[in-house]
Amino acid sequence: MDWLKLVVKNQNKEISNILDVNYHSKKDVLKAGNDTEKAESETSDLEAKKGKSLEDIRILAKMKSDDVEEAEYIQIQELLNWQYPNKGLTQVKGKSSVTEISEKMDSNISNDENEDKEISIAKKPKFLEKTIKLTGAEIGTAVHLILQNVDFKLDYDEQRVEELINSLVQKEILTRNEADSVDLKQILKFTKSEIYARVQKAKKVFKEQPFYINIPAKEIYKNDLEENILVQGIVDLYFVDKDDKIVLVDYKTNYIEDGKEEKLIKKYKEQLSIYKRAIEGSTNKDVKETYIYSTYLGRELS
Repeated sequence: MDWLKLVVKNQNKEISNILDVNYHSKKDVLKAGNDTEKAESETSDLEAKKGKSLEDIRILAKMKSDDVEEAEYIQIQELLNWQYPNKGLTQVKGKSSVTEISEKMDSNISNDENEDKEISIAKKPKFLEKTIKLTGAEIGTAVHLILQNVDFKLDYDEQRVEELINSLVQKEILTRNEADSVDLKQILKFTKSEIYARVQKAKKVFKEQPFYINIPAKEIYKNDLEENILVQGIVDLYFVDKDDKIVLVDYKTNYIEDGKEEKLIKKYKEQLSIYKRAIEGSTNKDVKETYIYSTYLGRELS
């Protein structure tokens, strides 16, 4: 910094034509520092109790030492104390999936029940497909893809199910590893179920229907927020039966012990409730029946 002193001393006239230079003696500088330190000390304890940061305390102390007008001081203090009035909204998602929301809404789900939850899986790189065994969730995703592509106009036998699966491999909807990991008998059993027979006689059939629905945040987070959460999802299957009743069906591939069906029904109760609301909102008609079809048990649950 010494070179600045030399410039100011020798070129004072030229510099003064360009900018204002204020000169302070060492005594003045020391006094200003002492005043600020004193004001900071007086302010620190009081402001710290109000939850202010050290930087805020220093700013307020500096303003006191500089004799800032009281009105300005109060205004700045209010700005430093300001808090966002809708802080609760910063802690919730504006958009979410049905799985996330249904789990949040169902506060009674235990940790054990969450361990086998279904999740969406991205495909593995091709070089891994034949070397790594598929997880239960990945096999579940493959089963869903097959059920999506079942033709309800057909009566299936084992050969037709094999042909369906092979066609999905040829179309690159499934990999060969995924196809070989699926229990063909589970697919065949679905085509012999009561639900399948009802769909065959239905007036209208809707498969894999995407939807968006607004759900009040207070329903999900149990608070006073007045905002909505945009929830997105996909309904596996719903149909209008011969009596004009809307029937909702959701496929589940989870392992479930025989006799523990209520556990599966309870786990997905909120999810099916959201699907039901979405269908009723888009059709302006009531959903009369709601089912889970368990591929593991090979039957529908209600």
